[in-house]
Amino acid sequence: MLATDTKVTTGPAASIRLSLDAPSPLTGTGSFLVADGEDTAMVRAELLDSTGALADQADAEIVFAVKSGDGKIWATHNGDASSHEDPHGPRHQAYHGLARAFVRSTSDHATPLAHRRRLLEVDLEGGISTRVAIGAAPGALPPIIVTATAAGLKPATLAIPLSADMANLPLAVAARASANVMQ
Repeated sequence: MLATDTKVTTGPAASIRLSLDAPSPLTGTGSFLVADGEDTAMVRAELLDSTGALADQADAEIVFAVKSGDGKIWATHNGDASSHEDPHGPRHQAYHGLARAFVRSTSDHATPLAHRRRLLEVDLEGGISTRVAIGAAPGALPPIIVTATAAGLKPATLAIPLSADMANLPLAVAARASANVMQ
């Protein structure tokens, strides 16, 4: 026999699984979202059938929400280039069983204190988009808790770890990894 071809048909969506594409050590983007008011996490939502396989024909609308922590849903998408859904809302229809939310940090504990003070002086939004932290650097920051729901499916929850250390930004992580490879 020279070759075989197997096609597996999945069932209807039965659950949602959330995972982080970034930050993630698997993608080389580190382990933390940096609380600088700008860093953004990429959250993947997968619709799974009753066996745990990707329900690649499922197209349920997934609604993302930040339940706690200093973050907000910045955008959503599903990878379908022909989609005309609003990418700035908290919901998106799955495409081939997948959708993604972009969760942005909404607090600044990480930039230099002088920068944060200047932000308070020039912030036209009055701290609405980004809460600027002044004072001693915090210890561990609480994670951002994200949920995803879809009609008829059990909600899924994901914790996005936060850091006040700018060395955890993806470019800094990549630079360290590159330096290690060069040695």
